[in-house]
Amino acid sequence: MATPIEILIAEDSMTQAVRLRHILERDGYRVTVATNGVEALAALEQSLPSLVISDVMMPEMDGYALCRRIKGDARLRHLPVVLLTVLSDPDDVFKALQAGADNYVSKPYESQFLLTNIRRILSTVSLRARQESTADATVYFDGQCYTLDASRTQIVDFLLSTYDSMLQKNRELDRKNLQLSEALDNIR
Repeated sequence: MATPIEILIAEDSMTQAVRLRHILERDGYRVTVATNGVEALAALEQSLPSLVISDVMMPEMDGYALCRRIKGDARLRHLPVVLLTVLSDPDDVFKALQAGADNYVSKPYESQFLLTNIRRILSTVSLRARQESTADATVYFDGQCYTLDASRTQIVDFLLSTYDSMLQKNRELDRKNLQLSEALDNIR
């Protein structure tokens, strides 16, 4: 029997942490939970997981700072980091990429969407480790200029994640429009 893949969650909301743990354990992952970035760094000293999933907004050390610390540590720099957040402004997405995050998922998320992103990231870990980051790629988006130090794989994963997220939001919008249309038809 194969050893389950270990994932570290950094999440200050107990409700969100329990939900995420349930989703991951149901899919066969072994999960450790830290309530903030400081606890997550301490957990990384004890055990090296295959992936870190972190909320962005947490006390003591937010997800961006945690990600920068992980990516700045020679022992941890190839450890994939997924940031989860209610923040969805393009500026927040680029902050995550600038911090070194490998993926960015907006809350609320569908379980299958998150699991698909995790599988995609885990399947490319060795490729990521072989790639060095590009030196200062400049991206112009939504009237802003962003300077990124990221690998091609990291940027492609971000693009795929953002595209998947928009598809998910469009499907939800289509469902809401259909419900509204049906409600209006029932009123007439």
